[in-house]
Amino acid sequence: MLGCAALLIFGFVIALARPMKVAEYGARRLTPLFHDRLEGILTGPLALRENSRSPLSLFLEQTLVLLSQTTRPGMAVEQRGYSIGIRGVEGLRTVKEGEEFYLSLTQNAVGEVDAIAFSEGPANLSMKAQPIEKNALLLKLTTDTGVEEEVILPSAQSSLGLGAHLPATVSLKEAKCYGVDRFFEYYGGFEYRPLSQKQKLELFDDNGSYFLFVGAGDFLTFHEGRWQPINSFEWANPLTPLAQVLSASSGQLVIEIWDEKGFSLLQTRVGLANLSPLYVRSDQLITAPKLRSAKQVSCHMGKRRFILREGDWIIKTQKGWHKLTAMDEIVSYLWHATRGELFVVDSIDAGSGLKGHYFDEMRSQVQPLTISLANTAGKATPNMRHR
Repeated sequence: MLGCAALLIFGFVIALARPMKVAEYGARRLTPLFHDRLEGILTGPLALRENSRSPLSLFLEQTLVLLSQTTRPGMAVEQRGYSIGIRGVEGLRTVKEGEEFYLSLTQNAVGEVDAIAFSEGPANLSMKAQPIEKNALLLKLTTDTGVEEEVILPSAQSSLGLGAHLPATVSLKEAKCYGVDRFFEYYGGFEYRPLSQKQKLELFDDNGSYFLFVGAGDFLTFHEGRWQPINSFEWANPLTPLAQVLSASSGQLVIEIWDEKGFSLLQTRVGLANLSPLYVRSDQLITAPKLRSAKQVSCHMGKRRFILREGDWIIKTQKGWHKLTAMDEIVSYLWHATRGELFVVDSIDAGSGLKGHYFDEMRSQVQPLTISLANTAGKATPNMRHR
């Protein structure tokens, strides 16, 4: 008897010393990756709840969608709202935080939902919206039988672009970016040189095109059919769309647009316009250059004869070469009302020649040029030197 008892005790001790097979199996399955995923499931706005959700709440989470929310800068808390839609159904309902709205459900004989629609008055379901995260909304619902439940709607990322066909959004969607303005970089002076730190945008409306200079963080307000830069969103007209440049680089702009109610209409990317590489031969640009005086050169550009001086701006339009002299001509060129490639004369010297810079039409590219000179009795010898 004592021997049997000893064997039983010994076996029990061994059993205690060995991990149970279930524990071993569990340890093999609960890898660090699994633990991480489990932690993700058990936290956040979409966490598992203590009580399982009803078929109705699951149905609503699959059917309702958070289309947009008011994220426009400067919106007061009491002005913030949320646009909720029904998958496969046109139309949406815009509600504010805590505002009650209604849904009408049609069910079949076995209790399954056949149809769902927004209702203007009390119906099967009443709901109130409560934000829980930047990209999620909690709906607290009450059925007509008094049952209370919760539904969580994550933001529908594909919803961005609800206002893609509005004039304000079309204008920015179709915009062209030309990078920094190299002309302003070289010759902008006190007034225009700061614009060389921004990206140049060409936008279009019914009257043609116009240009803006924008940088990361800049705001634009839509006024009389055109976008205009403003110093702060506080300067924006609250009754018209607002846009902000979220990021800006030499290759791409990211711009978000809000309507007057504060809803995000669109987030668009404006890439750098395709430009042909700039290259010009100095001996083809200026022919027969002769030094007339210490600071004057006679030459031909195209079919026209010019007397060039330091500081001259010569533009090539569809009508040929033309020297910009009048102030209205200069302003017209600066804002691209007059377009064309431009040559600027920097210096004239008998020894070092004529030096200047050549810009493409959009002033995104620049090429320095040096041209050898001859006096009026000698023969010009063009010399191409590019930095």
